Amino acid sequence: LLLSRSKDIVDHLGWEQHPKKNFTNTLPTIESQLLNIMSRHQSGIGIDQLCRMTQIPINKMACYLLNLEIKGHIKALPGKKFMLVGE
Repeated sequence: LLLSRSKDIVDHLGWEQHPKKNFTNTLPTIESQLLNIMSRHQSGIGIDQLCRMTQIPINKMACYLLNLEIKGHIKALPGKKFMLVGE
Protein backbone atom coordinates (compact mmCIF):
# COMPACT_ATOMS: atom_id res chain seq x y z
CA LEU A 1 0.00 0.00 0.00
CA LEU A 2 1.48 3.33 -1.07
CA LEU A 3 0.53 6.40 0.94
CA SER A 4 1.66 9.61 -0.70
CA ARG A 5 -0.33 12.28 1.12
CA SER A 6 -1.86 12.83 4.54
CA LYS A 7 -5.35 12.29 3.09
CA ASP A 8 -4.32 8.76 2.08
CA ILE A 9 -3.46 8.00 5.71
CA VAL A 10 -6.73 9.49 6.95
CA ASP A 11 -8.71 7.49 4.37
CA HIS A 12 -6.80 4.26 5.07
CA LEU A 13 -7.39 4.53 8.81
CA GLY A 14 -11.06 5.37 8.33
CA TRP A 15 -10.88 8.70 10.11
CA GLU A 16 -13.48 11.27 9.23
CA GLN A 17 -12.29 14.73 8.28
CA HIS A 18 -14.38 17.71 9.25
CA PRO A 19 -12.40 20.93 8.81
CA LYS A 20 -13.70 23.68 11.05
CA LYS A 21 -14.66 26.97 9.44
CA ASN A 22 -13.84 28.92 12.61
CA PHE A 23 -10.54 27.28 13.48
CA THR A 24 -9.48 29.82 16.08
CA ASN A 25 -12.06 28.53 18.59
CA THR A 26 -11.30 24.81 18.17
CA LEU A 27 -7.52 24.56 17.78
CA PRO A 28 -4.61 25.04 20.16
CA THR A 29 -3.31 28.61 20.27
CA ILE A 30 -0.16 27.93 18.26
CA GLU A 31 -2.07 26.16 15.48
CA SER A 32 -4.55 29.05 15.32
CA GLN A 33 -1.65 31.50 15.13
CA LEU A 34 -0.13 29.55 12.23
CA LEU A 35 -3.44 29.49 10.36
CA ASN A 36 -3.85 33.23 10.86
CA ILE A 37 -0.38 33.82 9.41
CA MET A 38 -1.15 31.55 6.46
CA SER A 39 -4.39 33.39 5.78
CA ARG A 40 -2.27 36.45 4.90
CA HIS A 41 -0.15 34.46 2.41
CA GLN A 42 -2.61 33.22 -0.22
CA SER A 43 0.04 31.57 -2.41
CA GLY A 44 1.64 29.74 0.51
CA ILE A 45 4.40 30.37 3.02
CA GLY A 46 7.61 28.48 3.65
CA ILE A 47 8.34 26.55 6.82
CA ASP A 48 11.53 28.58 7.34
CA GLN A 49 9.60 31.85 7.20
CA LEU A 50 7.01 30.49 9.66
CA CYS A 51 9.83 29.52 12.04
CA ARG A 52 11.36 33.00 11.85
CA MET A 53 8.01 34.73 12.38
CA THR A 54 7.00 32.62 15.37
CA GLN A 55 10.41 31.71 16.87
CA ILE A 56 9.31 28.05 16.87
CA PRO A 57 12.11 25.52 16.18
CA ILE A 58 11.78 23.72 12.84
CA ASN A 59 11.26 20.28 14.43
CA LYS A 60 8.26 21.52 16.43
CA MET A 61 6.97 23.52 13.46
CA ALA A 62 6.98 20.38 11.33
CA CYS A 63 4.77 18.65 13.92
CA TYR A 64 2.31 21.54 14.05
CA LEU A 65 2.10 21.66 10.27
CA LEU A 66 1.57 17.91 10.01
CA ASN A 67 -1.25 18.11 12.57
CA LEU A 68 -2.91 20.92 10.62
CA GLU A 69 -2.52 18.98 7.37
CA ILE A 70 -4.05 15.83 8.87
CA LYS A 71 -6.95 17.91 10.22
CA GLY A 72 -7.54 19.20 6.69
CA HIS A 73 -6.80 22.87 7.35
CA ILE A 74 -3.66 23.21 5.22
CA LYS A 75 -1.90 21.48 2.37
CA ALA A 76 1.77 21.05 1.57
CA LEU A 77 3.19 22.62 -1.58
CA PRO A 78 6.47 22.01 -3.37
CA GLY A 79 9.47 23.77 -1.83
CA LYS A 80 8.49 23.21 1.83
CA LYS A 81 5.62 25.68 1.53
CA PHE A 82 2.16 25.39 3.02
CA MET A 83 -1.16 27.07 2.37
CA LEU A 84 -4.70 27.06 3.71
CA VAL A 85 -7.13 24.66 2.11
CA GLY A 86 -9.92 26.47 0.23
CA GLU A 87 -13.28 26.67 1.91
